[in-house]
Amino acid sequence: MRIVVNFMLRDVWFVHCDADDARTPISPILRVRDQNILIRVLRYVGATDADVVTIDHDIRHWSRGSVWIDLTPGRKNLLRIRSPWCADLV
Repeated sequence: MRIVVNFMLRDVWFVHCDADDARTPISPILRVRDQNILIRVLRYVGATDADVVTIDHDIRHWSRGSVWIDLTPGRKNLLRIRSPWCADLV
């Protein structure tokens, strides 16, 4: 399943996920304290090396960004994804 992960820095990193249509929210807003943890979480759920380069660029230049990720099966719980679109991902 392909998702969009959006992240933005305010005192902490705010992260939320949208379905592949980039409009339908499929997770609550999560708070992450450290950008290294943010990158580790995104890599764990399916971000590729190229995605990590893009994420790092967005973090350094804009303190916000979005990345499309092919969600790894079994790892949706880390982002608290609850949606009928990902019912097949256990």
